[in-house]
Amino acid sequence: MLRQVVFIGVLAASVVTAPSAMAAPAEADFTLGANVDAFCRIQAPDERVSEDGAIGLVAEVCNMPGGYQVRASFTNLAQGVVLAGTERAALDETGSATFTADGPRRLQRHWSVQAFRQRDRLQPVLVHLSVMPL
Repeated sequence: MLRQVVFIGVLAASVVTAPSAMAAPAEADFTLGANVDAFCRIQAPDERVSEDGAIGLVAEVCNMPGGYQVRASFTNLAQGVVLAGTERAALDETGSATFTADGPRRLQRHWSVQAFRQRDRLQPVLVHLSVMPL
């Protein structure tokens, strides 16, 4: 019974909306908009930096049209240069490096630290990554 009703409904709709030979083509313009909440996230495989300076494959995503900043804060590093894909940033006096994106993006790239000097060679180097919309 349900199939017959649907079939009759579709048939009736097609008969009612069938264009006549004299009808002009229908045109319509409309604007579709949406509001999306701000979303930014960064994820690293581990907080421990390997002995050769590898951090690993880091995934970052942020939908802010004005861009965002990624901050890598290290413990037990006196100096170094952080590589995020093809981007480079030297550690500042607090042991952090900052990368800035001027728009939204989603990517994965390999991170590492080069030319680094540990404060204490017996302790591990740890990294904490954070992301902040601009």
